Amino acid sequence: AHLHVTADISSPVKLRQGLLHGVSADRISSATLDRVIELKPGAWRVSNLFGAYDFVSQHQLRTRLGTRIAFNLQDMFSAQWGSPVVVGPDCIANSPSYCFASYGLLRQKWSNFVEQFMLSVNAQGAGIDDFDIFSEPGSTFKGLTQAQLFELLQIAHDAIRRHKPNAVIVAPSIERFDE
Repeated sequence: AHLHVTADISSPVKLRQGLLHGVSADRISSATLDRVIELKPGAWRVSNLFGAYDFVSQHQLRTRLGTRIAFNLQDMFSAQWGSPVVVGPDCIANSPSYCFASYGLLRQKWSNFVEQFMLSVNAQGAGIDDFDIFSEPGSTFKGLTQAQLFELLQIAHDAIRRHKPNAVIVAPSIERFDE
């Protein structure tokens, strides 16, 4: 079965946040690009410096429409180290890369990752306006206490402020409110 969805955009519409998985600068039709431009996205959330970021940059959505770039750090960390991140004594030396035997090991990897990422952002002149530190941390960081999660948030906050003092920091995103 096929699902067909239509939307009436005859009156002015402004999309507050853009998030299309699988969009990249080289895989979008001109008709799709026209639809995106009609929505005038206020922000575009991306999680790597390719794909969606290239799409926003190549089509000059920042200058043409004033679209802000919101970057998700956790997604980039997960792309490098795996997901979900697990912290626990069952993680041993030959465990998958996303398994950390102690919180201290995870904290060090996170700290190094965020610092190197921010250095890269500045070196490349990446036009990132907002930083979303976590997306759904409860399901992607296993075995952490609330205090440890907030310490990782603080580490990212401090690195972002050192490198981009005027950036907007969005965090923590949550996926559940009943726990």
